[in-house]
Amino acid sequence: MPLDLPALSRKSMLLAVLPLSIYMAACQDDAANAPTAADTPASAPAPADVPALVSPLAIPVWVNGRHAVVDGGGKLRIPFENEYHLLLPVDYRDTVFAASDEGWSLISADGEKVIKANISNTIGNLTPGIFWFEEKGKYGVIDTQGNVIQPPRYDEIYFLDDDRKFILYAIGGKSGLMNAKGEPVTEAVYDEIASESSYAGYGGLIMAKRDSENWLIDSRSGAQEKVPYNKIRAGSENDIYRIATDEHGKQGIIDANGKLVIAVKYAELGQVSEGLVSFREDYGSPCGYLDVEGKVILAAKYSKCTPFGKKGALVQEEGNAQTGEAGQYGLLDRQGAWVVAPKYAEAYDAGVGSGWGQYVPGITAISVGDIFNYKHGLFDTDKGVEILTPEYALVSVLTDKILGFATAESPRVSVSEFDSLPAIGLMDYAGKVLLPPERFTMIRLDSSEKFLIAVTQGKQALIGLDGKEIIAPEWQKLETNTALGLILAYETRLDSGGDSVDILRAAYDFNGKPLFAVRTNPCGAEILLDGGGKTLWPQDATPYCTQ
Repeated sequence: MPLDLPALSRKSMLLAVLPLSIYMAACQDDAANAPTAADTPASAPAPADVPALVSPLAIPVWVNGRHAVVDGGGKLRIPFENEYHLLLPVDYRDTVFAASDEGWSLISADGEKVIKANISNTIGNLTPGIFWFEEKGKYGVIDTQGNVIQPPRYDEIYFLDDDRKFILYAIGGKSGLMNAKGEPVTEAVYDEIASESSYAGYGGLIMAKRDSENWLIDSRSGAQEKVPYNKIRAGSENDIYRIATDEHGKQGIIDANGKLVIAVKYAELGQVSEGLVSFREDYGSPCGYLDVEGKVILAAKYSKCTPFGKKGALVQEEGNAQTGEAGQYGLLDRQGAWVVAPKYAEAYDAGVGSGWGQYVPGITAISVGDIFNYKHGLFDTDKGVEILTPEYALVSVLTDKILGFATAESPRVSVSEFDSLPAIGLMDYAGKVLLPPERFTMIRLDSSEKFLIAVTQGKQALIGLDGKEIIAPEWQKLETNTALGLILAYETRLDSGGDSVDILRAAYDFNGKPLFAVRTNPCGAEILLDGGGKTLWPQDATPYCTQ
């Protein structure tokens, strides 16, 4: 989650160790790197089930090195003429953290009440609504009202994953795990707890090391046990089974509680689907299918095996060893009979092929042609029929209703000085175009799963599931908050230490209506505008001109 303070470095996720003096120093040259002014983007209707904008809001902003708090209507709750060095968001509602010479305090969103004074000289966010603070070299945990959740007894503390679902802490060189509420899940007994960019798809299971042994932590129950594997493959949150791998690369299958149902002994296991999973005994050996009890259902005699649907799986027959010609893919049923004779050059996960799609059970991508001229389509293994004839340059599943696609005629969009990619569009499963492939090079489902994030030349746009543009590609990062009905827009910069910093520049509601934006005028001064484009501050920008 981006933090709207210019000096909150994301380096190594250790936000907790940055002192107040660094925060203050980083503000001094913020205006010199301000973003270019741009027109307010047009908006499109938001999905009907998206919540309305919560009011009032408390959103800290900084302009020309000065700080204030803005509400959802673009009005100042704490003016720029205030006594604080920095203001940090707490819950975007009732409170904010404020930095002064005495340290960080928790104050009301209008600045009229100090709720908890002089908490610490260093403070930062761990998970939504949970923050760390430092006292005499130790770290503790507080909530949005300043209540101490954990006293300052930890040597280190930081968020474990980019989704901020878990907190890692250390005492005496050993690590422990907390949940998103700051409640301990384990004691500090581990030498290492695995960090993932996202724990979505792990079903609450987290790997750890203790005395050179592999341990599994179930974050839901707190159960911990030694296991004969050291990695888990992410899947869907609703998956009953997941693939586990040991230090030698051998794989097995675990259930939702981490218990092995198939021993860790296979060179390769595929996605469990319809009660079957593909397997290879050794690397490079033929593949076949097991049931979830480990019984061989289809003997290993195929070149490649994809997940089963209700009607079968797309499987590659063995090629011709003498000519080197590869086999083709057809639809194979559970009895080993060809329902659709082999005729496709390739078959693969329709979500993973692009690097930004989603796995949808029963949908497999298909290709015809050769490596120099592949054409792609989709096959429904639940119904046993083609969904899309293979005629596209790219097809990727985004949801069970929406696809990303490119054609041979798609324009190429520059992504660097020396490289370009084909433009991506959107269509439904019937082939109806929702968004023509014109300027975006990547489209993915956002974290709320109610919108799509589309990228062009390093800028992000927000797209509705109907293909309508809600926020134009103006900002480098967009963050949706469905609980508040709020979309925050950031510019990403490098600070003086070379670390990436996300800087809040604008906010919108879910209809794409701007609430406020920070723009730069011709003289280089930053201007805070309300949603209608009216100047909030400064009324006279002359003292802040940089050119």
